[in-house]
Amino acid sequence: MNKAILGSAEIMIRPFIEKVRKQYETVLRDQSLQKGGIQQPDSVIKDRAKKECEELQKFLLGEEEMDRIEKGFELVLKGLEKLPNRVAVLEDIKKAGSRLMEEPEESEELVLPVYETLQQMFGLSEETYDSIYSIASDFFNAGQMEEALNIFLLLTNLNNFVFEPWLGLGSCWQYNKRFPEALQAFSMASLLDFQNPLPHLLSAQVYLQIENKELAKGTLELALAKMNQNQKKELNSHIQYVKNGLKKK
Repeated sequence: MNKAILGSAEIMIRPFIEKVRKQYETVLRDQSLQKGGIQQPDSVIKDRAKKECEELQKFLLGEEEMDRIEKGFELVLKGLEKLPNRVAVLEDIKKAGSRLMEEPEESEELVLPVYETLQQMFGLSEETYDSIYSIASDFFNAGQMEEALNIFLLLTNLNNFVFEPWLGLGSCWQYNKRFPEALQAFSMASLLDFQNPLPHLLSAQVYLQIENKELAKGTLELALAKMNQNQKKELNSHIQYVKNGLKKK
């Protein structure tokens, strides 16, 4: 599945990378022919342009993210044995793989289907998605943040319209002190459920950690305004963490 995600992204950016490569070759040839420049063999120019564009492609595709998604998928497959519905989930994943390998039917007019999410494109059921989330949650609750992070990344790539994986992903990034990534994940969670105070409260913690007390204070106030009394009791430790941090000079 991770290879399918990567393959789809590669297909989308391939024309752009190819255009950049050709333009870069032209620039390198012009530089080589300039007065005082050392004329290089065309094979050397092409090889240099190819290597530079490979690095650009890795950057655009998010090599680290793809590596983490691959690890997350491997963890899911290993974690299936603990699920009561493991047979159904594994069968659903196998069917998804089979669908991706199917050759499209020949027709006079090629009509490409439009999908809102990769989950929809792969044909994965809600049961399978929820089961993958339960595996990530088990790792998270056990304090195995690296494993949880990789599966949460898989989930947010499969379907970016689900609140809980974004929240879990943000908490994992925060644990790893990857604060920009944490804020981005919490922002996505808040966009999906703006009335939920937790993404705002956790963002306030991150702002405090990066020593931006102004934003920490404002975000805490936003979170508190969205809380009822029960939520304030449940989240009291998080609230006090931010309040105590704001008092420190």
